[in-house]
Amino acid sequence: MNSKLVPKSVRLPQEIVDFVEQQPGGDFSKKLVGILKEYRSGDEERQNIIKHFDQVIEERRNTYSELVQQVNKLTIVKRRVDDLAKVVDVD
Repeated sequence: MNSKLVPKSVRLPQEIVDFVEQQPGGDFSKKLVGILKEYRSGDEERQNIIKHFDQVIEERRNTYSELVQQVNKLTIVKRRVDDLAKVVDVD
């Protein structure tokens, strides 16, 4: 770690202490700092992933909307053809 460490005293639940102790690193402080740095850098990556999936969702919504419009147009055509078939049908 290149930056100066500031001594702090914190109270942590035992489950958090156990989790930190399982991490690679020298002492408790280095392990905790490593976890926090990983979290901070991972935040940007998570935001990029969310942005990507937001774009995918928007593209799929647009595709769905276009498909619904096409189905609606085809439904109108089918009704007209059915009506025409009834008129032409002289059994």
